[in-house]
Amino acid sequence: VIRSQPSRAQPGKLLESIEGQLPPLNQLPQGCRFHPRCPHAIDACRTGDIPMDAATPNHVLRCIRWRDLRAAA
Repeated sequence: VIRSQPSRAQPGKLLESIEGQLPPLNQLPQGCRFHPRCPHAIDACRTGDIPMDAATPNHVLRCIRWRDLRAAA
């Protein structure tokens, strides 16, 4: 579950953050930019181009696992 998503936050509760530090913009990793810090990353997250996907008509994201993670929540 993407717990840092404001629409899922409970009033008065801090949003969760991803551990670690952002890499320099000129040294972004291959694949998903978050895979080095994401606890849900799999091998497919580490290579290739991660396409944009529409979660709703007003919300797009770049995560190949979001459907699986949402279903598991």
